[in-house]
Amino acid sequence: MKTRSYKKSKNNKTRKLHTSQDIAGRPIAAGGFGCVFKPPIKCKKVNLREKQNKKDYVSKLMKKRYAREEMGENTRVKKVILNIPNNEKYFLLNNIFKCAPNNLEAEDLIDFNDKCGNMGNMGITKSNVNNNLGKLSLINIPYGGEALSDYISDLKKSLHTKNGKLRFYHLNNMLIELLENAIIPMNKLGLIHNDLKADNILVEKVDGGKAGVSMKIIDWGLSGVSKMKERESPILAVRDRPFQFNVPFGVILFNNINNLITKFKKDQKLAYKDKDSIVPLNSLKQLATYIIHYCQYYAGSGHSTYIFYDLRKLTKPFSSSEISGSDNVTTNCYKYGIFTSTYVIDYIADILKNFVKDGMFDEKAYFDIYRHNVDIWGLLTCYKDLIETMPAKKYLKKNLMLKLSNLVFKYLYGTEYASKKIPVKELISHLHDLNKVVGFKTKIKQTKKAKQSKMKIVWSPPSNNREISIPAGKKRCPIGYVKNKATGKCRKKGTKKADGTGKSQIKTIGKAKYSLFMENGSALHKAKDKTRKRCPTGYRKVRIEDGYLICKKKK
Repeated sequence: MKTRSYKKSKNNKTRKLHTSQDIAGRPIAAGGFGCVFKPPIKCKKVNLREKQNKKDYVSKLMKKRYAREEMGENTRVKKVILNIPNNEKYFLLNNIFKCAPNNLEAEDLIDFNDKCGNMGNMGITKSNVNNNLGKLSLINIPYGGEALSDYISDLKKSLHTKNGKLRFYHLNNMLIELLENAIIPMNKLGLIHNDLKADNILVEKVDGGKAGVSMKIIDWGLSGVSKMKERESPILAVRDRPFQFNVPFGVILFNNINNLITKFKKDQKLAYKDKDSIVPLNSLKQLATYIIHYCQYYAGSGHSTYIFYDLRKLTKPFSSSEISGSDNVTTNCYKYGIFTSTYVIDYIADILKNFVKDGMFDEKAYFDIYRHNVDIWGLLTCYKDLIETMPAKKYLKKNLMLKLSNLVFKYLYGTEYASKKIPVKELISHLHDLNKVVGFKTKIKQTKKAKQSKMKIVWSPPSNNREISIPAGKKRCPIGYVKNKATGKCRKKGTKKADGTGKSQIKTIGKAKYSLFMENGSALHKAKDKTRKRCPTGYRKVRIEDGYLICKKKK
């Protein structure tokens, strides 16, 4: 009897750090609205149970309302995704269906309370789940592989080996492909995922890993669709959001902050007398800090703790005893997040500098930047996951880690692209450079359909240039030729039909066909059909050695 593994639903709004217990239990993320089973829990209806057996499915057990909402999200998103070429390769949206769950069996209940703790919030436990199935639904999803977060956790252990570098090479190329062929196209259509991260990308090995990996994007619970207007109001999906580690920090500015700016100016006695007045940078940083504290209080802290914790890990390898001096500043700054919080403050201050005009935040102008950057941000956090647990000594000695660090701080945590759109071509070029660091010169070439070479015109007979056969796959004659309706062949314009007799070069009587040729000045017909014994009118039969009939013109 196969024991099911559990994964807490990825349809969640919180981030949990993996622990050794998490990795052993295979949960993908904490919180959320459901618990995922593999093999799936059986559907109650027999016909739907048979449908489950046709594919390798996982099932997500959740409250009925959440199941309806998730199915609705999938339908809404799928309408956009269907316009993207090869969408099935990059998105897991097909063959998903909902059903009522059958009673959970003994193996389904193993570690149920530990792995499906979110059910406890509904008062559902291992002992009473089968008595509460009327409140629950199953969403059945084709198995798309393991979470990229788990794949990266395993990859980090072998990055120093030849096989590990090859795996990184395949991973990097697939992430680039996902960016070019899935993320950018869907963003251009107005769809933003708004929660892209390693937990929401599934990875499956191709040919056991020899041919690389395939990836699919999942979990559209925080997604939204923009109308792609030049000055569009921020969509509902980005409003009133707390800090989220995998989206730009500027998301907190969609919390109606203009009242905050007015109040801050009054409290600080700052004057914005005219449009072109320059606000002191120090004041902008104070305003940014004020907004951050306000949003953390009213919208919730979100991932604030995790973000500061992550920034400490990413920056600590570069701390120096020469900088810290005798006061041991570095230790305290890293311990309490004072130093790393300046990254977030500077990021918000840069946005305020560029989008606060005449004392008002232009959220429409900033939303145009945000919707371009948000899913690129999410994808780049997958690279951050490769270095966040690397010990400081190893970090500084590995060129790949340093390159990844530069990438993360350039495009995510620095202010260079806080107020500007991330240049996709430049980013892709930098991602390709990572392949060189691990010893590969170029990316994996995409397999394209082989172009069929144009058929060469074959003349028949070789000595005659009056008629030709239409090339395979073509319907029209080449330029300079017209179609002979009787034979279906192409005759050169301005020529007669084969010879002075006015007869066609190919004579057809019933099913028999004859090829005209010349021998010793005489016009002969060679029968292509050996079983045919009659010659055309005006010709007499002459048998030759190879068994063919030669029809010689009568004198």
